Amino acid sequence: MRPLARTVNLVLLGLMLGMHWGVLQSVAWVSMLADRLQTESVSTALRTTFDGKHPCRICLLVREGRNADQSEARLPSKVTLVSEFWVATTEEAGWLGDGRPVAHFAPARGLSARSEPPALPPPRPA
Repeated sequence: MRPLARTVNLVLLGLMLGMHWGVLQSVAWVSMLADRLQTESVSTALRTTFDGKHPCRICLLVREGRNADQSEARLPSKVTLVSEFWVATTEEAGWLGDGRPVAHFAPARGLSARSEPPALPPPRPA
């Protein structure tokens, strides 16, 4: 099961990084070169395949897909992180000798301290 999970993870990572566009572009270049070698010389077929001025259907599809991915992936110019932390306080408050206030905080509801001590010595794995 591990090799299958690793393979699935690698495929998903490749899709997230946009490697599928590179694979499709490679397929397009190979097919364009194979088609053009039947009618043109090697130098002309190589030049027209890789110059970007003579795209095939797959090349146009890859270009549109990459542009769509880039426009969706643009982040906002400014990101603001907001953190909210609420603490329950008691009504008791005091003052230090130098005039600074002291607040006493009660533990949040649902949280309780452990009353039993940890096992000594720690349990060993079987």
